[in-house]
Amino acid sequence: MKRFPLLFFLIVPFLLSGQNRWEGGLLSGASFYQGDLTPSAASTIREVRPAYGLLLRRNMGQQFSLRANVLRGTLSGDDANYNDFAGRALSFSTRFTELSVLLEWRLAPATGSRLEPYFFAGGGWLQIAPRPEFLNQPGGPPPKGVKEDIQADYARSRFALPFGFGLEYSLNERWALGAEGGLRTAFTDYLDGISQAGNPEKKDWFGFLGVTIAYRWGTPDQDGDGIADARDNCPALAGTAIHKGCPDTDADGIADQEDDCPLLAGPLRGCPDSDGDGIADHIDQCPDTPGPAFRAGCPSDDSDGDGIPDKEDRCPHQVGPPARQGCPLLDSDQDGIEDDRDQCPLVPGSSANAGCPEVVGNTEASYRLLFEPYDT
Repeated sequence: MKRFPLLFFLIVPFLLSGQNRWEGGLLSGASFYQGDLTPSAASTIREVRPAYGLLLRRNMGQQFSLRANVLRGTLSGDDANYNDFAGRALSFSTRFTELSVLLEWRLAPATGSRLEPYFFAGGGWLQIAPRPEFLNQPGGPPPKGVKEDIQADYARSRFALPFGFGLEYSLNERWALGAEGGLRTAFTDYLDGISQAGNPEKKDWFGFLGVTIAYRWGTPDQDGDGIADARDNCPALAGTAIHKGCPDTDADGIADQEDDCPLLAGPLRGCPDSDGDGIADHIDQCPDTPGPAFRAGCPSDDSDGDGIPDKEDRCPHQVGPPARQGCPLLDSDQDGIEDDRDQCPLVPGSSANAGCPEVVGNTEASYRLLFEPYDT
């Protein structure tokens, strides 16, 4: 059991290394025992004893906190409180010290509310010092099992499992009041030093009811992302430093509040574009086939975009007017006369000669030079 105090003191320095908001304070209230000598709620109430302690809390966001506790108190019980066991005449008093680490889960408070309910559970080390009294009834033989309990060699250091419920009320940014109640089990029937003389079939329990007062310090960081609220663009949402405290859920390099598709990684304002046509998938009617924006991302049946469907276009990959069945107006020799009206489409000429140059000198030689290349 020596490892539990060691574990406790190893965890506390780890907590102190954080940059989140901290709370430290006091516990004050009552401890009570439930076991062999308190078989009813009424007898439990009669044996309530004072308890006190210290707490250190690290808030890790809006809903979770990690807390270190030191709790000390007394447990007691007496057969005289219960008529059926008055003849047994057993009683006890146990001093205890508990060192524990608790995880607190806070229910989401209403907007603007200062009251935060929470559940807690954890583990820790419990040191007990039972002082049982077996011979409170003069005369007669001792109750059955007393000899075994007197000779019992049970552990005084044990693992404890605390759990319970509490409320914390923020007085202001620095101070908070709280109330909580919880139960503990140490998986033993010897919290009271009595087992065989009582009911060895059932383990002992104990609990704490009390109030807390805590002081807060450190830089406020309500979302627990390590970025102070004063520098956090999204103080209520955990994020990364590169996005100034805002989340990037899909890890595409675009913060969620600027991402049109925060759950899907992509290059177009954070949205995917599977076909690479520059139209995001969520507005692309053909997300796996490239297409122009004017067709909502679907492929066109007019490849050259001249308004003439490919099946009616004599030149489907060249822009041309309907009058030319989609073929372009060409003037290969740049003489101002379109090729389909130019009798010499590759040689500049005049309109008077149907696009051919003026013929001078040796007419036969000029004719062969100009026209024979085009004869078929």
